[in-house]
Amino acid sequence: MPERPRRRTLLRGGLCSLALVVAVGLWSVPAHAESVYVSDTLRVGVRPVPAANAKPFDVVVTGMKLEVLDHRDGFLRIRTSKGVEGWISDAYVTKQPPAMLRLDRVEKQLHQARQEAAKLRQSLQGARDRTDQLRSRNQALSAAQTRLQTRLKALQRAQAERARHSALWYWLIALGVVGTGGFTGGLVWHRRRVRQRLGGLRL
Repeated sequence: MPERPRRRTLLRGGLCSLALVVAVGLWSVPAHAESVYVSDTLRVGVRPVPAANAKPFDVVVTGMKLEVLDHRDGFLRIRTSKGVEGWISDAYVTKQPPAMLRLDRVEKQLHQARQEAAKLRQSLQGARDRTDQLRSRNQALSAAQTRLQTRLKALQRAQAERARHSALWYWLIALGVVGTGGFTGGLVWHRRRVRQRLGGLRL
């Protein structure tokens, strides 16, 4: 066989093999890959005796609080909140609450903190509103105080003016009384002098 036709035959054979491999690969790949996660809920069998080959008659799950009654060979004799008693492996228990309970507790605390923060924001807004009201009232009282001070000064000036007028009238009345008294006394004295000159005759 000539060299060039042989190369073409080998090339065709290689392309066919490659196409077959690609087709098989595409056929084996699923159209939509599905993702799953391992559940964090643990189910532990409760056994009548402390032995791994004993058949469980009940189960406990993650988050259940158990009362420990006895220890024996890697097993714990427990009592559930419903009164069920039996043996479970101590490898599945811990003295600390599981992560799901801690997370639930944290979420509750976070929710409570958010509620308290909302109440604090409402209280703060109420305090701001009361502060604005008190500021407005203080401004009104300051304005009223200024008006009263102005009126008081005007009354004091008027009172001082009346006092000056009253003193002037007192002086005028006193002068009038003194003048009238002096005039009357002088007139009496003058008449007496005249009568004395005339020998006691009345004019």
